[in-house]
Amino acid sequence: MNFILNNITRSTGQIYLDSAVNSKPLTFTTQTIKNTNISYSEFVDNIFENLTSKTSSAIYASRSMIRVTTQTSQMSGFRHLRHGGQGAVKVDSGSTLIGENLVFFNNTATDEKGGALSSSGSQTILFNISFNQNIAKDKGGCMYFSDNSAFTCN
Repeated sequence: MNFILNNITRSTGQIYLDSAVNSKPLTFTTQTIKNTNISYSEFVDNIFENLTSKTSSAIYASRSMIRVTTQTSQMSGFRHLRHGGQGAVKVDSGSTLIGENLVFFNNTATDEKGGALSSSGSQTILFNISFNQNIAKDKGGCMYFSDNSAFTCN
């Protein structure tokens, strides 16, 4: 399934989740997806591509647990995302991100920190992740961590 949407509010994104969700394989193209204030969400075999936003361009998690993973032979991931805020994926305020078998390629933070990933006061756990050609205007072209964030990479 491909999502190609127009005329959306850039501050809330393509999809705004206010409760838990377990997704089926999707490809998100053009614009923004936003995920915030939920208890648990799982994204399996998804591609986030060619998104643009004033804030985080693919997933923003606040006070929640997010799992993003690939279970097929094609690597899911975050590609060609441009955002003014922090991270193609941003975990904030006591959130937990679990990422498995993903690619972060050519993501850009045009105004701030963390081209691919940004974490503030949260926990980030990564397994088999590839980071390539991610850029940030300020700090952390690949990843940016602040406010006592915990980071585990295997």
